[in-house]
Amino acid sequence: MMKIAENKRKFNRLFCTTFTLISAILLGSLGKVFESNNNIALAEESIPVSGSGDAQLQPILQSLTEFMRHRCIGAAVLGVSVKGKPVGVWGLGRMKGRSTNNANPACGDEMQAPLSAIVPADTPMRMGSISKPVTFAMVRWALKQTARDRAPS
Repeated sequence: MMKIAENKRKFNRLFCTTFTLISAILLGSLGKVFESNNNIALAEESIPVSGSGDAQLQPILQSLTEFMRHRCIGAAVLGVSVKGKPVGVWGLGRMKGRSTNNANPACGDEMQAPLSAIVPADTPMRMGSISKPVTFAMVRWALKQTARDRAPS
């Protein structure tokens, strides 16, 4: 019985670490696609970020801010842990309304309203079981990208 419990803990640890790494790789790739497809966004004011974490996670933050800009998301909180220990916690965007001073007609930004406070890293967010649709969207995107890259020219 003890061996089963130990194997389950090892599996859970391996699964969480692997999922984190796969997510980081896919989000990093996603950021590169937005970077290549949306050069205008690179010249715009960046979305504010609060909090801190491992410097190796910067590509994930960059990808997330580009995703937020592309999808007109005003606020987010990201926490990353490895083997149950937090390695980074960040707040991104603004507490209310648009996240930057740049107007984006596609987002319907209200430019008359002043910018609100930056999202603190410890801001509680409503959370649901979104891992399945997020994983599906990331896998679908990766498969489409791989198929596009391997298609004969």
